[in-house]
Amino acid sequence: MNIVLSGDNRHLIKPLKDILESFDLLNKNVKIKIQENFIIIPTFLSSDDNIEKYLFDKTKNQDKNNELILKNLDVISYVSSESEHNDIGVSYKNGSGSSLTLIIQDIIKELDPTISNDMINKLILSSPKRYSIYPPLILFPHDTLDYIMRRPFNILPLYGDFGPIINEQRLEFPTNEDFTNEFWCSCIQNGIYQTWAPRFTMFSRGNIKEKIRILNNFNKIENNICIDLYAGIGYFTLCYLKKNARQLFCWELNPWSIEGLIRGLKKNGYTYKLIERKDSLTKIDPKIKVYIFKESNEFAFERFFKLNEKFPISHINLGLLPSSKKSWPISLKIIKFFSNIDSTFIHIHENVESKELNKFMEITKHELELMCNNNVIGDSSETSVTQDTSDIGDTNVTEDMSRIQVDATHLEKIKTFAPDVYHICADFKISKSA
Repeated sequence: MNIVLSGDNRHLIKPLKDILESFDLLNKNVKIKIQENFIIIPTFLSSDDNIEKYLFDKTKNQDKNNELILKNLDVISYVSSESEHNDIGVSYKNGSGSSLTLIIQDIIKELDPTISNDMINKLILSSPKRYSIYPPLILFPHDTLDYIMRRPFNILPLYGDFGPIINEQRLEFPTNEDFTNEFWCSCIQNGIYQTWAPRFTMFSRGNIKEKIRILNNFNKIENNICIDLYAGIGYFTLCYLKKNARQLFCWELNPWSIEGLIRGLKKNGYTYKLIERKDSLTKIDPKIKVYIFKESNEFAFERFFKLNEKFPISHINLGLLPSSKKSWPISLKIIKFFSNIDSTFIHIHENVESKELNKFMEITKHELELMCNNNVIGDSSETSVTQDTSDIGDTNVTEDMSRIQVDATHLEKIKTFAPDVYHICADFKISKSA
């Protein structure tokens, strides 16, 4: 596979060569070429590889990596082979001869074959300078246009069929026909296929840093159970699966996110079962890799209660912004009553002001300890979780009266969410001691 850059970025050939060489990814048997305003760098990257994985690697020179990240994410056009392109959703600069220029030319010619070359050049000069590609979607920054259309969503279709008009029915209760007729885009990160309907669900390129951290740094996943209380389209769920988790239990309310998750699971080869609120589940099928609960995660404790068994729960992901705090007691209660291993990691996603970062871990650890040891999770009636367990009947699940120990293990700054506000993930190890 080759890395292709726009031709006006020759000054970045050497730093990019350096990082590729540091990972033995530069194909020195083939010369670097400059042709038709593109720089083509031969590599040993595979078709589903992701250059960002190497840019974020902490085992190499971190200062150099940071500098390269800032520069290269703006100029890498695509990773390509002779017959295929693997656009990975990084940012692009629109320069002379760039891929966006060629796209604009094609669109204009299709709309009006008689338009003059002079007019085409004027349109190209006025086209956006930055954009992202998630095939087959081209995404421009929100401030590209001089005016803001008052629409229910912040995405303004400019060209192409983005699907039927959005209404309340299609938003809240979409049919299979709605899913089929909707516009979907996709990307491959770390060899994992993900897809979503951009008018109904979000996708954050910045989350790749956390996905890589799960794949490279998280332990105790293989052959254990993981829980994702805010699954979305599978941003982190799919990473746990790639790490060979035995099973995933996922909660999600947005029907469009669930459809994206299901499509991603199918494409990546995982079995699944969709459970709606009205459905009963009293026994787990080991052949099912992912259980998707289309309901509020307020009912997660009840679901485990009715399963009437304990599981090796090693990780619980809480990926809601700006705060996942409402799910903290739910997670702790599940660990206390339904995990049969000594410790479980919970991963808390939050938006935190820069000035609060130093205190966040200490304060959150204290809050979790209070929840654990002051009867906040003592029984189902003492938590804010709303559920009906009157029909559960006899159960083999007994209350584990051991005290819970909370250890703050890591705080990861994932990306800036707003000026002086970070999207962070805080890791806490929850241990049950006698």
